[in-house]
Amino acid sequence: MNRKYGWLSHFRRLGYLLLSGLIACGGNNSTSPSGSGQEDGADDTFWVDGKADVGGIAEGSAEACGVLAVANDSTFEQLKTDVGLSVKAAKNIVAYRQGSDGTLGTGDDGYFDSLDELDKVKYVGPVAFSKLATYAKGHDKACKIVDLQFISLSDFHGQLDPITVAEVGKVGGAAALNYYFVKDRVANPRSLLLSAGDSFGASPPIAAFFDERPVIEAMNRMRFDGEAPGNHSFDRGVPALQELIELADFPFVSANLTGVEDSMACETKPDKLCIAPYQNYWVGGVKVAVIGLLTPEAPSLVKPGSFASIEVTDPAASAQAAKAKAAAEGASVFVALTHIGGSPGAGGAAPTGPLMELAEQLDGFDLLIGGHTHNAIETTVGNLLVVENPSQGAKYSRVALSFDFAQRKVVHKTSEMLTPVVEGTVPDPAFDEFMAHYRTQLAQQLDLPLAVAEGIFERGNNVERLQEVALGNLLTDALRARYQTDLALVNGGGLRAPMPSSYAPANLSLRRPSPDYQAGPPFDLVVGDVFAVLPFVNDAAICTLTGKQVWAMLEHGLGFLPAPNGGFPQVSGITVTFDSAAPAGNRVISIVLDNKTAIDKNDTTYSLVTSDFMYLGGDGYSMLSQADGYVADRLTDVLADYIEAVGTIAPTINGRLVDVASP
Repeated sequence: MNRKYGWLSHFRRLGYLLLSGLIACGGNNSTSPSGSGQEDGADDTFWVDGKADVGGIAEGSAEACGVLAVANDSTFEQLKTDVGLSVKAAKNIVAYRQGSDGTLGTGDDGYFDSLDELDKVKYVGPVAFSKLATYAKGHDKACKIVDLQFISLSDFHGQLDPITVAEVGKVGGAAALNYYFVKDRVANPRSLLLSAGDSFGASPPIAAFFDERPVIEAMNRMRFDGEAPGNHSFDRGVPALQELIELADFPFVSANLTGVEDSMACETKPDKLCIAPYQNYWVGGVKVAVIGLLTPEAPSLVKPGSFASIEVTDPAASAQAAKAKAAAEGASVFVALTHIGGSPGAGGAAPTGPLMELAEQLDGFDLLIGGHTHNAIETTVGNLLVVENPSQGAKYSRVALSFDFAQRKVVHKTSEMLTPVVEGTVPDPAFDEFMAHYRTQLAQQLDLPLAVAEGIFERGNNVERLQEVALGNLLTDALRARYQTDLALVNGGGLRAPMPSSYAPANLSLRRPSPDYQAGPPFDLVVGDVFAVLPFVNDAAICTLTGKQVWAMLEHGLGFLPAPNGGFPQVSGITVTFDSAAPAGNRVISIVLDNKTAIDKNDTTYSLVTSDFMYLGGDGYSMLSQADGYVADRLTDVLADYIEAVGTIAPTINGRLVDVASP
């Protein structure tokens, strides 16, 4: 498998031989093979004392790129006859490019991105390199401009199965994405495949039920080159994240994290560093630095303690410091891979938000890849190209950066956002087999019938983060029915799928929204739908609040409007009247219990059931962390038991959140 960063390669250094004399023997102007009677040994090397200067050809130079072009583009016959390589050297070069399946144009193809990578091929030593260099020089192969390709995915959230998009059909899923990624890299093998965070976390059951391991295994199969961790990377805490990073064949990078070494150690990573500030890659003969960044709000979006002793620092300052170090190590192209998001501009206006603010602060970067807000963004800020992809693999970005060797910089940039439509893709039997292993285990527990839904409980497009939704009503009603509290509250950001969900039971005779099943409504619900809606390992928490705390809780939850926010309150047992046009902190007009009793801003106490995430102060609900209470049952158990007992459920909006500023 072709890897562009040295720490995944197997180093062999049995001797160091000077090449300058060997290359000179071939004659600088000769295009014919030289030294045809000579042959390298299996482990001969053409490095000089481990330095990146080989016979006058420096790693990363236009001349080195030319040598790589000969090795990458020539057929076996051309390498043997025209270049004059030994049969063993020519065969091994071609075999490396063909990958383990022995066929060019497939997902396991190799590509020589550096002289170091070429040097690791058996029987390619000083003799072979002399001939490659002589041929490249004689045929003017020195590179002038190369197009580097950056394929990126944002907020995949373990969506290993396709999703259904209206008027498009099935989109995404690991198998289809892999098909597109292979095509893109075959078209331009000078590529990096990158994730802008949250590839796992808040995932469907096919991933979440197995502690997210299937996601990393799928990414390994897709040959990802790197990821910047997101806030959901920490959902299960640092020990769980460490296990996933150790499983990954690619590095995790984030320059604005401190305390990583004190919190976790990964045996499979260089210096046991689980999350490095940046990673240098050789891509098409050019050294590219990928510098990771995480949104500063990340610790507030997970349970307290989930970050251990890791702290998030200023993104821009951290990025510039990492860039300086990477430049000192020879990097010429700089990519910021971030879990920091933006918002599309309304009515054709320019995008806004933290991602755009970061773009204004970065200096000397060529590409900024965003994530976190699940929005589609393609724009430029000065000379900086900025992209962000929608979530769940619904779209991905393909960026081309043209690097000029004479100017030693990127001179042209283009981007394209693509929809990975499933129709027309060719199934990969290996991928199907990999997924089938998990599906079989999952079906035994999650395909069990549960209830009937008379309609779809909608979630998505941030609706659950902006207003009352039937799905929020369903969950909060289930909680209040279980614990008989005065009121219930959950965060809209905790609802991760509609109901019925994209979970795919094996029984195709069920009535489901997906085109593979029988038509509805009504729809047949299974246990897997509950786990899709509630992928986090959260429990119910029951506590006592004063009227003052209830008001503070709702002022906080409604204070972010009109912007969507994961902490938006979904409630039961109360009607809240508010004015979203009023200043934040002074929006709530009244809070009335279902029995028509007003909750005043005083010391009268009320019982509340919520999630343990919110009870611990998650999403900024610090007033809940001050309340007396206890943790009870798993949220998935509460919801599953409730809808099974009801039998038939219907999506309803009851006017629990009344905004007087709305028309």
